[in-house]
Amino acid sequence: HLKGDKAHFKSHVFKAIQEQIINYAVHKSIIPVIIMDEAHLLIEQNIKELQIITNFQCDTIDPAVFILSGQELLIDKIRRNILNSFYQRIALKYMLTPLTKEETKKYIQHHLRLVKSEQELLTESAYDAVFKMSGGKGRVVGDIVRMSMRICADDKRQKLDEEDIMKAAQEVL
Repeated sequence: HLKGDKAHFKSHVFKAIQEQIINYAVHKSIIPVIIMDEAHLLIEQNIKELQIITNFQCDTIDPAVFILSGQELLIDKIRRNILNSFYQRIALKYMLTPLTKEETKKYIQHHLRLVKSEQELLTESAYDAVFKMSGGKGRVVGDIVRMSMRICADDKRQKLDEEDIMKAAQEVL
């Protein structure tokens, strides 16, 4: 983690952050990886500030790796003309696309195997309903299946059906 003296002006904070990152990269041979999750929630001013911080005067190395992860809105934000120079600096851009129907089923089965589930817990119509209600978005798939399992357990049943999925989707969406 980065350390430094307390600063009262943004410009001093930005300079201190840059110095710490360069210190790690040059003197300790450590390339910091800075991850910002939910970056779609950043406002334009935050992105401009990030651009200032990442403006290193180093020709020989990239002293840090910044990973911004977020929803599609993030791409829309950083593609704006005012942030074009920041967008052009991004070396790798990757967007996860929603899972297909078959991938959704395999995703659920994989997670069930991770928790040592030995039996098939969903009917085929339940898998179809999960895909339909989630749009193939991994986080939503997980939320729906977890809620469905609670509903099924409350009813003392061991297999999820389409109705369980629909009830769960109403709760989590």
